[in-house]
Amino acid sequence: DLGMRYDRIERDGFISEIHHDEEHGEHEDGHEDEHEEEEHDEDHHDEHHEDDMVFEPQSFKEDVFSVAAALSRDLNDYTSVSLGLSSVSKVPSAIELYMNGEHLATNRYEVGDITLDTERADSVDLTFSFEGNGWYGRASVYHNRIDNYIYLRDELDEEHDAHMDDHDGEEGHDDEHHEEGHIDHGGLTLAEYKQRDAEFTGYEVEIGKVIELPRGALQLSLARDEVEAEFTNGEDVPRIVPARNILTARYTLNDFSAKVLVKDVEKQTSVAPGESSTDSFTLVSADASWSYGFSDSTRLTLTAFARNLTDEVARNHASFVKNAVPLPGRNVGVRVQLDF
Repeated sequence: DLGMRYDRIERDGFISEIHHDEEHGEHEDGHEDEHEEEEHDEDHHDEHHEDDMVFEPQSFKEDVFSVAAALSRDLNDYTSVSLGLSSVSKVPSAIELYMNGEHLATNRYEVGDITLDTERADSVDLTFSFEGNGWYGRASVYHNRIDNYIYLRDELDEEHDAHMDDHDGEEGHDDEHHEEGHIDHGGLTLAEYKQRDAEFTGYEVEIGKVIELPRGALQLSLARDEVEAEFTNGEDVPRIVPARNILTARYTLNDFSAKVLVKDVEKQTSVAPGESSTDSFTLVSADASWSYGFSDSTRLTLTAFARNLTDEVARNHASFVKNAVPLPGRNVGVRVQLDF
């Protein structure tokens, strides 16, 4: 298999800049009159944003080419192997280029960068799969080298403290703060879109068995996946999902099916500077469904489900707000669906 893609992309937007007019409200002798001084005190913030905020138009244009190829071969009646090679380009998104403001859902003040370059990921993956005598399995290993990998970098605590100390030590630092292009992010975490060369290496493995019973069939499977992601300087890439083990048991009989899923997520200690680690957790979920067909076009399905049965406190390491917001606790319900 061979695939190629050519993209011509243009993204237009605006970059906001704050310009401070030092001569605002001054007479020729360099002094403000009393009336103007009173108005300045009363409407300082409104005048600052209305008069000094300037939006400069910017344009990002890029022509990119991507190619991917896969070679597959059957080793015998039960086993096959495939090799995939690809070189894929990804241009920065409009958010990564032009974002400059509050993102309250993640408790961050995000700042884009119009100078970001296009990402290019050179990847290789090797996959073995087999199926026979009720058994099935799949194993894949991959390595991705990504030039100019784009990510959102949080400001470190020491950087924030040093930044605040510098401004606290300056006389009239409020005006100078805006003149230098810094923006008060109102207590939110300052996060900037950056890019750096990175490498991702990982694997995915699954093995399963289908057992035919006197009534119905039982399918058991065990899967595991893990990825390591590092920048070329040795630092870990932020917000990388830790290793996971997934056990699934599914029973089917005619129009009835039931499933139990156990997801064991390991502790994530490979963290970027300023990022916190995440403890391991185990989630147990189950569901059962029964369907009845009134006709060829009408079917009723009843489903009972339960998520996180043990009410585990679990945190998604890839989440920006994992420390404040855990994953949902125990959730039990019934769903009725009528298709016609």
